[in-house]
Amino acid sequence: MTTTIAAIAALWFTGQSLHATSNQYALSQQVAATDRFQKAVEALTSDKIDIRLGGIYLLERLAKDSPTDRDTVFAVLSAFLRTHTNATACETPTRTAPAPVDISAVVAVIGRREHRGPLDLARTCLSGMGFRQAYLSGSSFDSASLSETLFYSADLTHAWFHGATLVGAGFSFANLTDAEFGGADLRETFLDSANLTNAWFGRTNLADAYIANADFTKASLIYANLTSANLAGANLSDAVLDHPDLTNIYYDQTTRWPPGYTPPASRQTP
Repeated sequence: MTTTIAAIAALWFTGQSLHATSNQYALSQQVAATDRFQKAVEALTSDKIDIRLGGIYLLERLAKDSPTDRDTVFAVLSAFLRTHTNATACETPTRTAPAPVDISAVVAVIGRREHRGPLDLARTCLSGMGFRQAYLSGSSFDSASLSETLFYSADLTHAWFHGATLVGAGFSFANLTDAEFGGADLRETFLDSANLTNAWFGRTNLADAYIANADFTKASLIYANLTSANLAGANLSDAVLDHPDLTNIYYDQTTRWPPGYTPPASRQTP
């Protein structure tokens, strides 16, 4: 009996020791993650580009190593974009005047992240950037400058673009279910084959947009400007077409309109 009790006690003490060791390891891991986070954030404030880049990539590594810190990491990177870009003084990058290296690096890190938490990118200047196949569900781009920005095949469900400038932006094959574009400038955008189910386009400017084969199921186009837009193959059968401007639009026999709706004559060429 005494031997049995001693054996049980030994097992209990061993279990307690292992539990304490496990807790100590978890604590040390958290301390290490906190230290890495602090160093990365400090690096973002440096006036040296190479140090800022190091901080950006250290945060990316931390987000992968510590899932509990992912939301905080990307909140910091989003804040970096909001404070280091200005939508009111935004220029689209060119070959001779490319975007700042650190801004491009943050955009690249966001573009290849593997989780779907929403980001606050309102009022940022991200013109000419690329978010191909990015997870941006629920993110805010309100009043952002996004001319010629590419969102090819991106997940933008429930995203917000109120008042954003999106001239020439590319949303081909993107999922924009429940996205909101109220008052946005979408001239010359590419929305071909995009999923626009239940999207809101109230008073948006879609002049000259290429919207071929897009799905507008239950989308709202109230007072939207679709002048000269290409709607070939688009599905508007359940869309809310309340006073849209359809002057000089192009559509074909595969374009689907709401029951009883009579569109204006299509122009002859796409």
